[in-house]
Amino acid sequence: MRRKLFDQFDLAVVLLDTGARYSEAATLTWAAVDTTTWQRLILFRSKVGKEGQIALTERLCTVLRDRWNRRPNSAYVFAGYGEGDGPRGHATAGIQKGHRPRRV
Repeated sequence: MRRKLFDQFDLAVVLLDTGARYSEAATLTWAAVDTTTWQRLILFRSKVGKEGQIALTERLCTVLRDRWNRRPNSAYVFAGYGEGDGPRGHATAGIQKGHRPRRV
C-alpha cells in the first residue's frame, strides 16, 4: 500500500511537471532520463508522434533521483507491480484520490 501511494504521488509530479499524458509517463524508461546530470528527459509524445526534450524541475529531479536510488534495475521509471519488468498499468483512481505521503 505504501509503495502504491508513493508511486501515485511520483506519477502525479511527472504528469504535472512534464505535461505528459498518462500513457507517456507510465511507460517512461530510464533510458530517456539523463541520469548523469539530471537536467532533462526525452519524452515521446504519442499524440504527435515526436520526441521532445524536457528540462527537469527541481521537484521532478528529486522524485526521479529518489526512484532511481530505490529501483535502479528496472527499465521503467514506473514499473508494474506484477511479474517481470513491464511498465505500470492504467490505473488513475489513486491519482484522483492522491495526497502527498509522508516519507519515513
